[in-house]
Amino acid sequence: VVERICCPLGMDSTRVTLPPEQKIRFATGHAMPGHRVRSYTGPSKYPAAGSLRSTANDLLKFVAAFAGIHPSPLSAVMDEARKPHASATGENRRLAWFESGDVFEHGGLTDGFQTEMAFDTKNRRAVVVLSNCRGFSTLVPTIWKPLLYGARPKPTNMVVVDSTMLNECVGFYQFNKPSGGLAVRRDGGRLLAQWVSPSVQFSPYEIFPISPTTFQNNFWGVQVEFQPAAHLLTQITLTSIGPFSGFRDPLKLTRISATPPPVPMPVHLDRDAYENKVGQYRKTILFGLIGIGPTLNISHRTDETGDHLIATVRGYGTEEVFPVTTNSFVLAPDTAGNLALHFVENSNRRTKSVLVNWNGKKIHATHISSLPVGK
Repeated sequence: VVERICCPLGMDSTRVTLPPEQKIRFATGHAMPGHRVRSYTGPSKYPAAGSLRSTANDLLKFVAAFAGIHPSPLSAVMDEARKPHASATGENRRLAWFESGDVFEHGGLTDGFQTEMAFDTKNRRAVVVLSNCRGFSTLVPTIWKPLLYGARPKPTNMVVVDSTMLNECVGFYQFNKPSGGLAVRRDGGRLLAQWVSPSVQFSPYEIFPISPTTFQNNFWGVQVEFQPAAHLLTQITLTSIGPFSGFRDPLKLTRISATPPPVPMPVHLDRDAYENKVGQYRKTILFGLIGIGPTLNISHRTDETGDHLIATVRGYGTEEVFPVTTNSFVLAPDTAGNLALHFVENSNRRTKSVLVNWNGKKIHATHISSLPVGK
């Protein structure tokens, strides 16, 4: 790879094994805001998909060559890779690239990281998006298209709105409880919108006034129309929830509170708080005399990125869980499945049980051993 691709294209920061001067520049991956992913070592663990590490500058050189924006010694090979090729099923597919027509795209993710790169051969534009937060990075898969097409968030017909009007827009607007709602906050002279769902909070974005009651963000194709009722702003019409597809019909939401929900802050615990959860847990009957069902194994691991709580159930797999309070832990937002653990302490502040909410099932498991499996 270095000899045939990186060197001809001048990609000096793309390597499998990073030299010391590049290793100190390597970003730390995060599973969710404030929580870094574990270090993965050993022959069976890849630091990235295909084990390559790179930079935005290097990948821009790569897609610029692929798009024909810059001349390249690899042009003939890249031309071949752009063409559709017949697969074993008879389907014509490009080599590695997705999308269709003049647009080529490929993205990927691994623990703590998410990436996209794309180019348009007709308009001669290319974009690279790199993120070192996979679990909360809901923007990455959708941000590349607006960037590739040169979208800008600010409308050209902006107007000035006084602070009184901005204050009246602030609040929490809801369509129905299960589907979440829109939080509208002030940040100085800016108005920020953020879709909040029961499972995840999406990234906030600024909305810009084109009239005293209508705000837009053209990057996401969002228009929010605040509708006065009895001289109070109680409803909005929303064309999109933000960095996601728009609605077929505008969505009408009602303000249920003049105070938006607080912005969640990452919870950081000391080492003792992690150690207090370690051990084996199992559902029991007959006053705890008989255990039934699989055993939940909780272990505590530390590395250069910090403390980690690991949940394992034999036959179901192993996942890291992250604190949202001192005693409540959840999976990273985009992890397959839905798991929440709430640890219950006794009068001596030692963990005695855990309430498990797993894909809608609620299980109360007793702490049966202070040693995790394998210790």
